[in-house]
Amino acid sequence: MNDARTDAVIAAVVARYPGARVTVELDPDPDTARIPVFTIILDADRDRLHEAEQFAIDLSFQTFKDEEMPYFIVATTPERAAKYRRDVAAALQQRATA
Repeated sequence: MNDARTDAVIAAVVARYPGARVTVELDPDPDTARIPVFTIILDADRDRLHEAEQFAIDLSFQTFKDEEMPYFIVATTPERAAKYRRDVAAALQQRATA
């Protein structure tokens, strides 16, 4: 996703939550809505997940004003993100062999 506004939101999240990693990509599960997911992964400051997510939501609404939000926003831990990806990969593998 190449959009200077999205890049600015990402930069603001990373600046406010040091150590945060942010990705914007399609969910790996093809059965989900095909809209990018703005994922914030917090390693160090797990107690601030909800705060980081709300900050990104508020900033995105301000940034994109009357436009439709170009992504979903979620904040999670590295472990939960990895587990989700493993579970999706396993489900896709199971579908492929069924």
